[in-house]
Amino acid sequence: MYVIPDFGRRLLGSAMVLGALAGAPASAQDVELTFAHFLANKSTEAPNVADAIARFREKHPEVELKEQISGTDEYLTQFNVGAASGEVPDVFMMNGSDTTALVAAGLVGAITPEFTADPDWGGRTPDGMTFEFSRDGEVYGVPYGQIITHVIYWNKDIFAEAGYDSFPATWEDFIGAIETFKEMGKTPISLGNKGRWVVVDPLFGTLVARECGPDFVPQVHSGEANFTDECHVAAIEDFKQLVDVGAFNEDANSLDNKQQRDAYLNGDAAMFVEGSWALPGILDSGNQSLIDATGIALWPSIKGKDENASLVTGGAGWSYALAARLEGAEREAAIELLKELSAVDYSRSRMEIGLLPAQNMAGVADDIEVQPLFAEFVSNVGDGTWQVVPIIPTNMPRSLLDVSGEALQDLMVGNKTPQEVAEAMQEDYDRSK
Repeated sequence: MYVIPDFGRRLLGSAMVLGALAGAPASAQDVELTFAHFLANKSTEAPNVADAIARFREKHPEVELKEQISGTDEYLTQFNVGAASGEVPDVFMMNGSDTTALVAAGLVGAITPEFTADPDWGGRTPDGMTFEFSRDGEVYGVPYGQIITHVIYWNKDIFAEAGYDSFPATWEDFIGAIETFKEMGKTPISLGNKGRWVVVDPLFGTLVARECGPDFVPQVHSGEANFTDECHVAAIEDFKQLVDVGAFNEDANSLDNKQQRDAYLNGDAAMFVEGSWALPGILDSGNQSLIDATGIALWPSIKGKDENASLVTGGAGWSYALAARLEGAEREAAIELLKELSAVDYSRSRMEIGLLPAQNMAGVADDIEVQPLFAEFVSNVGDGTWQVVPIIPTNMPRSLLDVSGEALQDLMVGNKTPQEVAEAMQEDYDRSK
């Protein structure tokens, strides 16, 4: 096990230590709150969230907190139905792709006054982590964690058998490795794209950054760039090249992301591509030889665009938010819950299981022991080896995730060209505006 020194200074900037949370709400009257989320049951973060809620209940016995827990897909369905009729829980999980619509509908409340006034809260959360949940200078959500949405998990032993002692540095060499793995009878990249989102971001989003540079998402928002631009079409062509050379298993669109990991864990695939959230599954696999053989990488430099070779999509994706209707004691209690769900104890617990916190952990995480693979991951993010750029799906209307997922799946089976995929995405984005 490794101890990560100076984690916070390298990962998220200036050194700050969280002080004591505020006490009970000023009005101190009995209040009831509903909290809807999907971070329970089988989710990796379930114990962390349960502990944070227990701490909140101990500190605030005057608050009756009622949890509404469901699976991710069920949560999205229920939340969207409620929001469409103008109803949201008191405290809920908000995806970045829903921020604009919920703000426009007046359903989510700005937390800016409390967030910016508290150095032990807003002061520990870098601006980049609230990007997806901020509109017109107001902050509407507290990021629940930091994610890197594109990571290539690769088996060093299989690569060595194919004649590679390191991960390919160029796109051309990477394509050559894929062809070698096929000759060996190995699946080059295990893919489970049944839900479509795996291709949209873990694979495709960083290809866009490679071709278009770090500012593509803000430029789309400002109207300076479009999904039909040459660089974006080139990224779709890069993905099509992977499909054409047989990089993925034939049943890719019939499997889910857990099944794509299983093929890698079983030694049947040289790689799989997912986000940082997949790392705990490897570390908890119990297969130490596989853990030792696993490396982490990003797409290699594409077509000589070396200046973009360190770019990777990331951010928060999800946040904790509160209903705009809350006032007085209810709002104060909800704010205290949001604070507990982003406090030092919660952030430490994420690190201890191999997940990144959204908050600055300088001076309060240096003693945490972690697996060497997670230490390598933290180092890549913290020392600037990887430069994080905005995630496309969570910074765009939710409909774009569905449209791009379907269009890229059509591309995989030969029903759409790269240009047609780009046009479908642009049409949806224009319609959503």
